[in-house]
Amino acid sequence: MPANRWLVPIWIVAGVLVVGLLIAGLGRGDSSPNDGDRGQSTGEAIACASYLVDGTVIEASQSAPDRVSLTMTVSEWLKPQAGPPTLKVTVTDSDLSAYGLEPWAPGTSGLLLVPSARRYSAALITGELHDAQLVSYRRHLDDAQGLACPKEFQ
Repeated sequence: MPANRWLVPIWIVAGVLVVGLLIAGLGRGDSSPNDGDRGQSTGEAIACASYLVDGTVIEASQSAPDRVSLTMTVSEWLKPQAGPPTLKVTVTDSDLSAYGLEPWAPGTSGLLLVPSARRYSAALITGELHDAQLVSYRRHLDDAQGLACPKEFQ
């Protein structure tokens, strides 16, 4: 068995945890008394996102202790609804010190969610979760159109 075959199950588990924390609103970085304990709905996640795109990582580099400068080819723009074929963005990754740039490896395809608030980490949803999450976000795009990002997620 190749040495890196064990990485696939680890990335699946990691992806499940990231999506779970994102949707549950537990991965919000610092918390304040106004945050409450309620989770974030899919519509709110879209409303609170700067970018929601499906694509493939071309390049990633660490630009600060918890920041990744990322370049992706975009196969589908969800938020905003349209954009160039390549996205260049710097995102927060609070797990950068633990996992490094490995989750952002060139060639990795996934659904990228970049929250507007820099205190929240971006999520790159890959693997088995990708298709289901892409369908879910597409289904909730209309719901999020008139929705403002709730104060506790800003």
